[in-house]
Amino acid sequence: MTFQFYGTATGIYGSMRGNHGRYQVSVDGLEYPEGNGRTAQGEDQFNATLFEVEGLPQGVHDVTLVNREDAWLDVDTVSWQASIGEDGEDIIVNTIQDSHPTFVYQPAGAWNTAPEGVSSFSGGSGQVSLYPLRLHTPRNSASVLFSGDCVALFGSAGPRGASSYSASVNDRPARSFSANRHYHRNKQLLFWAGGLGAGNHTLRVVKDSPDAGEVLAIDYAEVYTTESIGGSLSEGGAVVISAPAVTVTHQVLVSGAANNKLSSGAIAGIATASVVATISLALAVIAVLLMMRRRRDSEKGAQWGHSGAVNPLIAPTMALNTNNTSAAGQPFSSVSGFPPSYAKAPMMHHAGGP
Repeated sequence: MTFQFYGTATGIYGSMRGNHGRYQVSVDGLEYPEGNGRTAQGEDQFNATLFEVEGLPQGVHDVTLVNREDAWLDVDTVSWQASIGEDGEDIIVNTIQDSHPTFVYQPAGAWNTAPEGVSSFSGGSGQVSLYPLRLHTPRNSASVLFSGDCVALFGSAGPRGASSYSASVNDRPARSFSANRHYHRNKQLLFWAGGLGAGNHTLRVVKDSPDAGEVLAIDYAEVYTTESIGGSLSEGGAVVISAPAVTVTHQVLVSGAANNKLSSGAIAGIATASVVATISLALAVIAVLLMMRRRRDSEKGAQWGHSGAVNPLIAPTMALNTNNTSAAGQPFSSVSGFPPSYAKAPMMHHAGGP
């Protein structure tokens, strides 16, 4: 499993059971000591800490988790922490609906406003790219202009979701993802980027899949900013999150294909898009859910960690819950989780929670 994040700390959480084995994590190419997820029979642990590291330089980091045995490896959640603005500042979260004029869809004739399940989209509206690529025709794309330090883009994933789409911010290299999943879910995290700084930025997402039966559905974007970097409340969908800390939680749906067993030591990829982090979704196995939680400051500064409070009955969707405004603002943390996939190692699965 691989993922990329922007921040200073990260953690990987999952289950430990009798049929699990050794694993190893590396960050930016530096290998950390092996861990062991095996427990005595009947002493299963869920939402257990598999790996944590903090004190990294603020920036983009690449994390790799490798299964070292021909055994199961369960990953439940991935967390990371980054900072936005100045210490003690409130974080401003602006929602940009798909119908806002800052969204541009090209070619215009290849998009319509009737994606599957549109009534459950944020604001009851959405955009969907339906048509296949044609020779000498530009790829279907959506772009949005925004001002803020972090951005998250939400849409749909499901059996008809685009098996390949790419996303980028400004002149950063585009990263490829997949919205193709076994079950249809709306309000999925399609892309996340952080550390953008002050000023205007452009997020662009492109449907790369040429399959006429696959669609790319856009719901809304969330922009995170503070006053010190020029941020302000947008009219209509803004939320102010008071200092000192904010945590964004993601639950990630892993493909449910059973019996897909990779050889020991193989790497199953996820990219977190940033986030959410950027988390980049490197394989076609990820979709993501955002929620707000609270973190505290210690005497040395805001701490980060894993709550393990995961509801196994929550559907594996990804939506930012901006109604939970009791969460506080800075620093900015994120957690991504993996509902069941039931696939053998090193593909991730989780029994006993999402």
